Order: sequence, then C-alpha cells, then structure tokens
Amino acid sequence: MLFAIPVIIYKRRWTIRRFLFIARERLERLNPEEGNVGDYFEYDAFVVYSNEDEDRTWVHFQLLRRLENEYKFKLCIHHRDFIGGEDVADNITKAIKSSRKVLAIMSPDFLKSRWCCLEVQMTDAVDPNKLIFIDFQPITRDLNIPAHVSVLMETRTYISWHDTADAQKVFWKRVVKALYNKRKPTRQAGDVNHQAADDEETGDDEQLLVNDD
Repeated sequence: MLFAIPVIIYKRRWTIRRFLFIARERLERLNPEEGNVGDYFEYDAFVVYSNEDEDRTWVHFQLLRRLENEYKFKLCIHHRDFIGGEDVADNITKAIKSSRKVLAIMSPDFLKSRWCCLEVQMTDAVDPNKLIFIDFQPITRDLNIPAHVSVLMETRTYISWHDTADAQKVFWKRVVKALYNKRKPTRQAGDVNHQAADDEETGDDEQLLVNDD
C-alpha cells in the first residue's frame, strides 16, 4: 500500500499541481498584497498557442509581425521569452502575471495540448479578465475538450480569424482594441499606433464586426 502512494501521486501530479496553483491564486485574490496591482506590466500580452506547424507559423509570421512591428505591442511567447533552466510552470505563472492580457490561439491542436489547456486554466485562476480567445481554426464538437476549458469557451466572446482581406482588417482592429489599455500602454511609443487603430474609419467594417462572432 505504501509503495502504491508515490505511484498514484506521480500519475496524478498534473491534477495535484493544478489544484494547488488554483487554490493559491484564489487565496491571493482574497488577500492581495499591497503593490500587486499597478498600471504597468512588462508585456501587453502573453500568447498561448499550440506548437504544431500551422498554429506556430501563423503566430510567428502573422500575429507577432503585425502586433509587434506595426502596432508596437510587446508580446510574451514561450520560445523567446521564457527563462532557460526554470520550471515550465513557473515560467508560465510569471508570463501570465506580467502581462495585461493573455491571447489564447484556439484550434483543435490547442485543445489537444495539455500545456495549452493548463495555461488557460492558470490564467482564469490569476485573473479571468486577462483571457482573450482567438478563434484561429474551427473547433468541432467531437473533440475531447477539458471541462474547465469548455466552460470558459462557452462564456467568452471570440475574435475570429478569416481568410478574406476585409474580414482580416476587422480582425486586427478588434485584437488591437482588446489589447489596448486605457490606463497606460506598456510601451509609450505605441500610443500613436494604438490610437490610430481606434480612429480608423469603419463603414462596411461595422457590419462585418457585428457578424463576426
């Protein structure tokens, strides 16, 4: 019996770790330390995405180039910004807490990834208002979606990616508005570009935005 206990703990290590993390974060939210909440974060957003080819390529060559180069947002992505040698879960926790928002790039491969689903639940435990779902690829009902992720998906508004140029224009506008923080942007140099996105003329884009969800 004693021999079986370590085996059970090892098999359930992810469940135990997730439970302890959520319990700790809920206690911290009930008893926040002075100075924990401020107007500035190291990153505008932490990007959570599957490491499969299609998802990774879109994030690296579409999302990062547009948001970092054009709009001057500062994003956190694991392969570039995680600290080498540190525990992965600790890196994730730091990324979530040091970012104003968390962009979850939803796809079938995302939902198959234990790490991606864990990052979504960890974000929800730290601050549910940080989480933004990007509907990159259609999610079918036959996927085995973890219960906690399924609940979040059912209660959040998505920002959907489309192949047409007009729809993509609306997509980028919506993402920028979701990331923009009226208190203060992370990078002061981004003020002009953020505001420019807010001031773009709408016209037909308004109808696309209404139908996007």
